[in-house]
Amino acid sequence: MNPQFSLGTASLRRRDFLYGLGSSLGALAMTDLLAKETVGPLAPKKPMHDAKAKNVIMLFMEGGPSQVDTFDPKPKLNELHKTESKRTRGLETGYKFYVGSPFGSRKVGKSGLDMSDQWVYMAKPEI
Repeated sequence: MNPQFSLGTASLRRRDFLYGLGSSLGALAMTDLLAKETVGPLAPKKPMHDAKAKNVIMLFMEGGPSQVDTFDPKPKLNELHKTESKRTRGLETGYKFYVGSPFGSRKVGKSGLDMSDQWVYMAKPEI
């Protein structure tokens, strides 16, 4: 029988004490570090740098032209214009119809990029 692991004796050597103390202090330090990370993850934090901007202009332009009407023509969408959509979701009611672009498009420039007919001056070649 190994006397070190016997239940009847409570002998503790200095090496065992220091080993246990070191691992306990390491666990406490790790708990403290992890606790600092989880406190208010969505709370505002201090900025890394001081703010330099004096004024800010915010542009909220609702109702601007969509990419379909400007640079991304969808010919199939124009073919299906005013036909009923077969795709339905579970809780939606009523009829859904396809709506095509009200503008035409043409290929412009050296690359042949599709562009809306509404942007005549952007499509002109440079002089």
